[in-house]
Amino acid sequence: MASTCFTTPSCLNWTIEDVEVWIKSIKLPQYKCCMSQNFIDGRKLILLTASNLTQIGVKDFEHIKTITREVRHLLEVEEPYWNVSIADERVLPRTQFIEQKSRTGVKIDALTPYEYHCRGFTLLTEGDVQT
Repeated sequence: MASTCFTTPSCLNWTIEDVEVWIKSIKLPQYKCCMSQNFIDGRKLILLTASNLTQIGVKDFEHIKTITREVRHLLEVEEPYWNVSIADERVLPRTQFIEQKSRTGVKIDALTPYEYHCRGFTLLTEGDVQT
């Protein structure tokens, strides 16, 4: 079996309750309700940004930094760099894969790192067009 460049983070399979346990484990239990009321499960973690965290009730900037840092750690996603050239690759393939897994559906659910590594987004569009 061929190997891939990356693996799927286990937290993508977390339930809302798992996220509640996690937010308490990073010493921010006051946001447990924010997470559950906004249906944040493991797949939605990658969507948590400084902008939308404020929209769901996280107002303290230090808490926002902590949550986003811990999400990056969970997902093993690189910290964004602000000194890169426009010609540089914007997002690493692993991060692109995880961003796709934040969605739901039969094709996304079945998407593996190996399939994504070999075929990228074309796998998601095959068979959708009637001829």
